[in-house]
Amino acid sequence: MPIAWLVISFLAFTACLGGGGNGAVATGADTLFPAGTPGTLVCNAACSQRAQCGRRVDGLGEVILAGGGGPLVANHELFFPNNTAVQIDGQVLRTLQPANASEPFTMNFYFVTATDGSNKSGWVAGWCVQAAVTTP
Repeated sequence: MPIAWLVISFLAFTACLGGGGNGAVATGADTLFPAGTPGTLVCNAACSQRAQCGRRVDGLGEVILAGGGGPLVANHELFFPNNTAVQIDGQVLRTLQPANASEPFTMNFYFVTATDGSNKSGWVAGWCVQAAVTTP
């Protein structure tokens, strides 16, 4: 009987872990998400370290900063609440030059629309966009 319990426990545990071919979460900084992909806007460490999200001064929580007219890394004019579910509607690759004069780099920006019924949309840096991706 102890062997059967051990096998059942192992199978239940591995079923919870998932296996090959299952989804994993990636950010839009390192993964290209096609239009139509569902995603989530998240104030993670990479997003926060690049000043693309923060905490509202009125104490109402964290927000992801966005651009209405195009991709921005400063002077944002829109924000979304942290963990907003979105649909990715478009993507553009931009070259960014850091202020500290280090080498330029490229970043994906995503045009997203909130799926919470508000239909709010804007451009968000890939650091702040997460989506499930299928892993082989």
